[in-house]
Amino acid sequence: MVFKTRAEYLAMGLPIILRANRALQDEPRYRFTLDPPCYVEPFPARYPEQEALFCKLVAEGRLQLVCGMDSMADVNIPSGESFVCQVLECKGFYRFRLGAEVTAGWALDTFGMHPQMPQLLRQSGFDSLFMARGVPATQAKSEFMWQRIEGSQVLFLWLPYS
Repeated sequence: MVFKTRAEYLAMGLPIILRANRALQDEPRYRFTLDPPCYVEPFPARYPEQEALFCKLVAEGRLQLVCGMDSMADVNIPSGESFVCQVLECKGFYRFRLGAEVTAGWALDTFGMHPQMPQLLRQSGFDSLFMARGVPATQAKSEFMWQRIEGSQVLFLWLPYS
């Protein structure tokens, strides 16, 4: 955590999930994207009456889980061991606790990308990566297939207005 304690972040983040659950329940066309599991894991303990609805919304794909890592990794200079441990822990939690498979990478606040990321992501079960920072303003495309020299590729989605 950068600026606040874990308890302060949870006090801010968990009510957002609660409001999202209510909005998803009220509006069938609504979708919500949620990352990382440091918010998902404590949610049922704080709001046990919401757990069944939360799991139902995840199963329906209306509450979309993204990131696939315990926290947003520094993917500019990834440590292979750190990356693999984070992916195994997070994707395992989502798979075994919620029955969800996370396939969308989420690196919104990173300072760059390592050229091996398509291969690391592909081998970890990701098919896409969302990013918001670090793309030059002259970059015209917000979506493209990012391919590593050995052939691994993922759909790269830059969110230019985020």
